Amino acid sequence: MAMRFTREVTDWERLPVLLSMDEACRVLRCADTTVVKHIKQGHFKGNRLGRDWRIDRDSVKEYFVNG
Repeated sequence: MAMRFTREVTDWERLPVLLSMDEACRVLRCADTTVVKHIKQGHFKGNRLGRDWRIDRDSVKEYFVNG
């Protein structure tokens, strides 16, 4: 069952382990350029696969939980 994106993520485990750029933008409620900026600054782990990005769900969660 796909997770519905609401204002707040309450169950991180229901998200895919690797988020697409679209999923990351919806979860974080920000633009793709902002997500890329956070990856380049080392806040999130992410890799580019061809033209697409994959962002590590756990690194996004850790950034918000631990600040």
